Amino acid sequence: MIMREMGHLDLVSRKGKAPGGYNYPLDETGVPFIFMNATSTLRDLVTILHEGGHAVHSFVTRSLPVNAFRHPPSEVAELASMSMELISMDEWDIFSRTRVI
Repeated sequence: MIMREMGHLDLVSRKGKAPGGYNYPLDETGVPFIFMNATSTLRDLVTILHEGGHAVHSFVTRSLPVNAFRHPPSEVAELASMSMELISMDEWDIFSRTRVI
């Protein structure tokens, strides 16, 4: 909700937009930004869940007093994002049953 209200979600596909997705933590506000080029595929769902995991990690660590603690090495950063995928995996079929083709 906060990310949407602040305009920190760029998810819609448009001409010339780069493929893929990423989460970018913004230390000044403590609210991350998610970029993604959605194409209405299952891969989009996995990408937004993965990047959302990084965003949750950003929110949880934003009040740490040392800035370096907010940006862990990739081995640690991937724990939150891959956990988000694994926790939701049993429900992925809902995406394919409900989306309009």
